Amino acid sequence: MNNALDFSAIHKSCLQFKNTETETQYQQASAPLRKLHMRLALFFVAILYAVLAVIDPYIISAPASTTASTVHLAQAFSFALLAILSLRFNSLFFHTAVVIA
Repeated sequence: MNNALDFSAIHKSCLQFKNTETETQYQQASAPLRKLHMRLALFFVAILYAVLAVIDPYIISAPASTTASTVHLAQAFSFALLAILSLRFNSLFFHTAVVIA
């Protein structure tokens, strides 16, 4: 696949190449980079939720902050687990399923 893509060959509403061969080549060439982006996004979200769990007591009243911190820690753990699993499962199907869920 050449680096200079002809963007006039892209369908305007579904953002796919009109030529199925070109679309297949693009999907295969961009798969590793899309996996990397997904993994980095999952780690970033896990870190973000962990930070929220730490700062909750400083910005929310005591009873609510305990609940919020617990929820944020559970979310951080869930996203960290998904990020770790994404390193184990190299399939792009797994990464797509994570986005849909």
